[in-house]
Parts: sequence; structure tokens; C-alpha cells
Amino acid sequence: MAAMGGLIFGYDIGISGGVTSMAPFLQSFFMSVYRKEALDTSTNQYCKFDSQLLTLFTSSLYVDALVASVVASHITPYKYRGRFNVLFQLAITIGILFDNLVNYGTNKISGGWGWRLSLGGAAVPALIILFSSMFLSDSPSSLIDRGKAEEAEQLLKKIRGVDNVKAEFDDLVEASKASKKVE
Repeated sequence: MAAMGGLIFGYDIGISGGVTSMAPFLQSFFMSVYRKEALDTSTNQYCKFDSQLLTLFTSSLYVDALVASVVASHITPYKYRGRFNVLFQLAITIGILFDNLVNYGTNKISGGWGWRLSLGGAAVPALIILFSSMFLSDSPSSLIDRGKAEEAEQLLKKIRGVDNVKAEFDDLVEASKASKKVE
């Protein structure tokens, strides 16, 4: 489930690149870029959109990814980081593929409103994640924090697939006690 956040990230990356090539979007939000593009008759695509504001728009998504990666690296169980990383990368790729198909189709819509559909399409993976999150179980740490130590130990055994989780369980209990001391 955590790796599925890559769907939104991949979709957002691709959509931002796709809508910035749609004239109606540029007319609505980046008129100076639209004018430059309309006047440019060359076939050179290098630095076509020389706009710091447009660059800020598209690169803001990468800043979000950086922050999310730093936070996730500290809270992800080390044993499963490889799986999460691969699933996250796969989800990003699927999101990019999906958004390219969406951009291709919405760019063909007459009337110049296709970019709205492209941007609004981010609601699809968001709804998938929202719906899926309703089926996530509690974490052992949250159960311990709420005084349900026995349930937490049983859940930890189920997650790890072994009965001997005493050392890890004791670490979680100690971490919970330490966190309660912090003001």
C-alpha cells in the first residue's frame, strides 16, 4: 500500500510535463511562455520554455519526493525497504505510462479544456490510495501506544511470520516509553 503512493507521484510528474505542452494551459497560467512559443518558429526543442516560474511548477514535485523519501526512510522497517523501493518505482512507472496516455487523449479534445481533465485525473490514484487505506491494519507501535501490547505482539508475529519476536517487541515497547517522555 505504501508503495502505491508512487502512482500519484508518477502521474503528477508526467502530467506536469504534458500539460505544459498544451497551448490552452500555457495561455491560462504561463502567458509569457505561450507568447515565446508562438513566436518561435525554429525546430530546436532545447530550452524551449525558458521560464523560471514554469520550471518551479514542474520541479516542485521533485521537492515533494525528496521530503517524502527522507521521512519514509526513517519509518520503514529495514527488512522490507528493498520491496518497498521496487514497488514504489514500479508504481511510478505505471503512473507515468498512464498519464502519458491521458495526456495524449486529452490533448486531442477540442475547446482547449483537456488539460483540466489531465490535472483532475490525479484524483484517480488518490481515491485508490484513500480507499485502500481503509483496509490497512494498525501497526504494532500504534497498538502498544494505545495499551494493547498483547495484540501488538500477535500482529508482529503475523507480520514477521515467526513466533520469536521478543527482541523486536521489547524494542518497540521501549521506544514507546521513550516517546512518551518527550515533551
